[in-house]
Order: sequence, then structure tokens, then C-alpha cells
Amino acid sequence: MKQFTDSKERTEVTEIQQTFAGEESWEKTVQQLFVIMDSWLQAVEEADEEKLQTWAKEIAHICQHITYHTGQIVHIRKVQGSWRKEQGIS
Repeated sequence: MKQFTDSKERTEVTEIQQTFAGEESWEKTVQQLFVIMDSWLQAVEEADEEKLQTWAKEIAHICQHITYHTGQIVHIRKVQGSWRKEQGIS
């Protein structure tokens, strides 16, 4: 699980502001999330039972955390009028 706990260089505030500047940036952000989640999925699939037991609390926390923030993003985009309901939740 070390690959998920190593600290990375912090994102600058200006980069965060640019991340959500338009539809293209949004799509890039979604793709980055898919890469991260695919990495997690692979790690969980390859883990033995002992590792899964060790990681269980963290996996549950990550799932809850991502679900919560995904709901926030959907809500904000709906309020902004930038949610494309034909591609998902209406």
C-alpha cells in the first residue's frame, strides 16, 4: 500500500483554480480520478486476504470519502448548470 501513501509534490492553488476552468479541464480531472481508482482496484484485486484485512478500514474510508465528494461535485455542477444529465444522474 506504500504506493498510495507516499507524499507527492503539492498542487499549487493556481493549478487547482485552472483545473475546473472549463469542460476540457473537467474531463481531464475525471480521467485522472479514473486512473487513481483503477490503481486502487488493481491493488485490491492483487492483495491477499491478510493485506485486505489490514487495509479494510482505509478502503472503507476512501470509498465513503469519494462517494461524499462525488455527490458534492454533482450537486455543484447541477447548480451551475454544467451537469449533462443525458450522460448520467438526472
